[in-house]
Amino acid sequence: MKKILIVSTRSPLPLFSGDRLRIFNISKYLSKNNKVDFIYTASKENFKKKIKFFDKVMFIKTNVLKKFFYMIYFLIQGKPLQVGYFFSAEMKKKIEDIQLNYDCIIFHLIRASEYLPEQYNGKKILEMTDLISDNYFQLYKKLNFFNPLKYIYFIEKKLLESYEKRIINYFDCNILVSPNDLKVFKIENTLKKKIKIIGNGTELKKRVYKFKKTNKDIIFIGNINYLPNKIACFDFIKQVMPILRNKGHDINFKIIGRTSQSLKSKLEKFENVKVFTDVAYPEKLCKKAVCGISNLNIASGVQNKIYEYMNIGLPTIISQKCFKSLSFKKNSDLMVYSSQDEFIKQLIKLKTNEKFANKISKNCYNVIKKNHGWSNILKKYNTFV
Repeated sequence: MKKILIVSTRSPLPLFSGDRLRIFNISKYLSKNNKVDFIYTASKENFKKKIKFFDKVMFIKTNVLKKFFYMIYFLIQGKPLQVGYFFSAEMKKKIEDIQLNYDCIIFHLIRASEYLPEQYNGKKILEMTDLISDNYFQLYKKLNFFNPLKYIYFIEKKLLESYEKRIINYFDCNILVSPNDLKVFKIENTLKKKIKIIGNGTELKKRVYKFKKTNKDIIFIGNINYLPNKIACFDFIKQVMPILRNKGHDINFKIIGRTSQSLKSKLEKFENVKVFTDVAYPEKLCKKAVCGISNLNIASGVQNKIYEYMNIGLPTIISQKCFKSLSFKKNSDLMVYSSQDEFIKQLIKLKTNEKFANKISKNCYNVIKKNHGWSNILKKYNTFV
């Protein structure tokens, strides 16, 4: 039995974003045969109740003033803004003080890599999850020239590119979710050997989908504060819903996930749009659903969203960009579109064609049940810790 420390820049709860869901399940899986401690920094403590599989949870408090100070401090050194924003000198010192207690330290996301102690001799793992520089480049291309965020994302993308290439040298193993990220990672082949692919998984649930011609809910699950999800929701509301309505299909758009109150209010000003936040069991809101959608133009953090639909047998429609990072059978396990017209045709087909909808539902549920449970997916982690 090994002693493992997981270092994160925020609490793993609540489970309404893909990166939180992933580190939560990695921790849970590793705790079966190891002792796992968790340390994180935030402006306030998020653990209202104890998580049983953690041996110990350590919280280091920070504040906004310190965050902005370290953003500038690290920016002067040519490091990404997010590395500074999530840095805590107190947490770095704490990790240095306790490092000898652990056989392995896992650093969650690229922004946690600054917490690696210089003299640590145990196993060092960077759970990158996504290639953030590529995500930011996709966001940069999507945003309007008049949006100041476009230029912030461009600068951060450049800083991240350099930082990602450099930082992976310091770890024994660097883990990405998608093989597509490895393909676009511009590093030497010798360095690529230090990167391993471990996909996301899901908790298996009961198949709740039932086709009915009266079903009219389209589901979108995700952290809506995350810009790609926010863009996808507004695109569906403004571009797709009016066309469906003109074709005689009156549908509801149900958005399930974390969001600010102001964004929730903006979304719900639109007809037939409802936002549900802090939902413990999203499947309860999917009983009258036609399908779940992942209509993202920025293919980042899509696996958990898609698995959430498929593990209850909910037919799923995703963009071609999202499909690149997946290993399902196109238009058999799920539907894949490459144009808005195709997207709308697929939505209508799932709403009106019972035989076809049930086929997609059964296929997606069976493939998830067989191949994508967390325990099955995370077995590879045993060889790295």
